[in-house]
Amino acid sequence: MDILAGRQLLSFIQPKPILEEEEVGYRDFNQFIGHEFAKRALEIAASGERYVLMDGPPGCGKSLLAETFPSILPPLSNEAQLEKLRLYQLAGAPYHSLTLSYYFYNNVH
Repeated sequence: MDILAGRQLLSFIQPKPILEEEEVGYRDFNQFIGHEFAKRALEIAASGERYVLMDGPPGCGKSLLAETFPSILPPLSNEAQLEKLRLYQLAGAPYHSLTLSYYFYNNVH
């Protein structure tokens, strides 16, 4: 109550310096050979910021295409970085796993 009444001041915590983010080790989209139709669909989805649902038999390359997809995405905008940070804060996720400038890739396997 003393803080709310102005009789006691809050102590400030010194912010930690932001370290340079290391680049996430995604596979490169350009090194993937074949599947031209699927690659074209991913390029269109990336340019329009759309989601992609891939369906097919096991072993046809869906997971490999999904792993290479983040390499063609542009870096996150400042607004998108703030939104991502808000979601991490709401979830109580640890910040050591947070990469602000890259999209998150979730391996479903």
